[in-house]
Amino acid sequence: MTPLELQSALKKRVEKAVIDLLLNSSEGVQKTIQVFEQHLPTKAKSSTRNPESTLYPCVIVYLDGGDRQDFGAPHQAKFFLVIGVYDEESNNQGYRDAISIAQKIIQSLERQPMIEGRFELQYPLNWKYSDEENGPYHFAWIEANFELPHSKREDVEGYI
Repeated sequence: MTPLELQSALKKRVEKAVIDLLLNSSEGVQKTIQVFEQHLPTKAKSSTRNPESTLYPCVIVYLDGGDRQDFGAPHQAKFFLVIGVYDEESNNQGYRDAISIAQKIIQSLERQPMIEGRFELQYPLNWKYSDEENGPYHFAWIEANFELPHSKREDVEGYI
């Protein structure tokens, strides 16, 4: 369950990092950024044309996988922090909001690379803006790797 515990802790860290940002929404008002684990909530029945647009701006804390290169090596977990914003202004500057969110999160992770005293950020730490035409949606993401705590080997006691 450790990667899932990290996912929940990372969600809280992201929420804290972006708490002060208010961004445009499809409802025409400024909204705080919602943070979700793994996926957006399932679509609810709605009379609006695109009900999931009400979920933006958002960040999805997506657990991609993990690995351990060798018996003595630490276990690593890879996360993608997918950032989505909604901006239908004619100047097409929504990318600025997406990148600003990414930078806020990266600054938080670099200032305090240890999460809950158990999970440590590892480098490289990558980010990218999606330049595909998705208007009025704009997307960026961060790829972050974390070292997970070691499990203690229990079968050696009998050999000593």
